[in-house]
Amino acid sequence: MNNTSVKKMITLGDGTKLADMGDGTYKVYKSCHSAVAEEKWLNQMAAYGYEFVDRTMSGYIFVCNNLADELYFSVMFSSVSSSKGELCDITAAEASARKEEGSELITTYGTKVYYKTARAAASTSSAPVKDAENKRRHMRNVFVFNFSMLCFFLGLLCYNLMYWVRFSANNTFAEVIKNPDGSYILEDYISKEYSLWNYVYDLSDSLGKFPSTPHVFVFACLTLVFVPFAIYYLDQYLYARKFEKSIKTLWKNA
Repeated sequence: MNNTSVKKMITLGDGTKLADMGDGTYKVYKSCHSAVAEEKWLNQMAAYGYEFVDRTMSGYIFVCNNLADELYFSVMFSSVSSSKGELCDITAAEASARKEEGSELITTYGTKVYYKTARAAASTSSAPVKDAENKRRHMRNVFVFNFSMLCFFLGLLCYNLMYWVRFSANNTFAEVIKNPDGSYILEDYISKEYSLWNYVYDLSDSLGKFPSTPHVFVFACLTLVFVPFAIYYLDQYLYARKFEKSIKTLWKNA
């Protein structure tokens, strides 16, 4: 093995491992699923003396800077994604306005935009507070979307369960005919060559062969799919709202 290809690894107190790239930069192979947790971690790295300078698909790039702790690193979401060196008009205008306040654009990654602001500029720049508000709004919107989808599919599930009860009470069965080639034809008021019966798990043994039986299965699955997403993004929204309050207090007292 060529020893020159082996990167020197540095382990920090919190367990973070940095790979010395040999050109004065250090790379951390890491993926953050929470923008709030990501922002906290970037500032924790600054406390260790490592300044965040770039973001790649596989991780984060830092340089050693003993004054990094005098900077505050923030993350915000843009409505339009930008690639490195090709900022969208919205991000470019935002970066230009913030530069006059003492907040500097670091890099972009998809719809995420990274800034650094001198803590000494707390009286003239409110960039970290704006970014905290941005993250809270973003998490709120994502939660509302997932919760809306959960309610939508839950409503359809309840609707079909209601009809399942009615069909069961009236003994209104759906006649499913199996063809010699293995396909099915559903006689459900109208003759159909293709239906949900062909694609869903057969619950007729437990629910009966009623017209709404396959729909119950589909919407039950879709409801269950969105339950964890709704819970997760509710937690992220509450986390972002709490973080926003802490940043407002921190920046006010900086």
